[in-house]
Amino acid sequence: MKDTLKVIKQVDELRDMRGNIFKAIQILEKQAKQVKEDPFLSYDYPMILKKLAILYLDVGQIEKSKKHFKEALKSAKRDLNKIETADIRGYLAYLELETGSIEKALEYVLKAWEYIGTKRGDKFTKTKVNTAIVLGNIYFEQGEYEEAKKKYDVALRNAEIINYTEGLANVLADLANYHAVVENSLDRAEIILEREMDRIKESCKRALPRVQSQLSKVYLKKGKRKEARETAIEAYKFAKRRRLLRELADISELLGRIYVDIDQAKADSYFKEAFDAYNEGGYNIPTEHPKRKDWFTDFEDA
Repeated sequence: MKDTLKVIKQVDELRDMRGNIFKAIQILEKQAKQVKEDPFLSYDYPMILKKLAILYLDVGQIEKSKKHFKEALKSAKRDLNKIETADIRGYLAYLELETGSIEKALEYVLKAWEYIGTKRGDKFTKTKVNTAIVLGNIYFEQGEYEEAKKKYDVALRNAEIINYTEGLANVLADLANYHAVVENSLDRAEIILEREMDRIKESCKRALPRVQSQLSKVYLKKGKRKEARETAIEAYKFAKRRRLLRELADISELLGRIYVDIDQAKADSYFKEAFDAYNEGGYNIPTEHPKRKDWFTDFEDA
């Protein structure tokens, strides 16, 4: 059997840079089975299950993702692995925020933050970044913008400390959204996203679609329609090629908004693709369309 840390490194490379998520899943499923059967390696088991759950989450297989996260949480708690327990709770909070209820998401993330929020040291930092981002997003959804900004700042500072590019990309997208929506500071939002684009491309291509999507939204708000369209199309092609379902849903909806005053047929095609992606993943879907509020209902009835 291969060493688990070497397998995880291989899987991270496949996911983050090469985009071969299904091969990564195949490798981890095999490793999980072997580790589960070896009592001396039980401490590796929750980490493997968590990684599997993240991969299934990437491609929109939500039930499998949730199943693996919950099994990972049970295993981590049994092994008294507090860091993994907190990290898994953070991911479950994100999953609830995207596909379930904000109340359940808050329950998970507060338990994670209770442990990880006061910890210092590199071994805690990645979990602190992930947890702070989710907690910030929950506060943002609840309209508690000052608290959201505080958590985003914590995540940004800690992501920089350990050079955690995916965490950095995610929090920059959230900070850009904060600056654009709350402060109406579109220039600032544009700068922080453009500044880090090359770094993200070099070390974690997986994070590109979310950052490009947010940048496209900023361009659109600034009236830079050409830049918005080109950036969104690049993100769309990347997400579709790698089958990143949540990003595909968001970017398809964005392209629908971009094309709605240019080419109605193309706009509706993108809106329909967004509708299908939201439904396939079981994500909490937006309720408004630029032209009609019941656009998802219209597609469903068609």
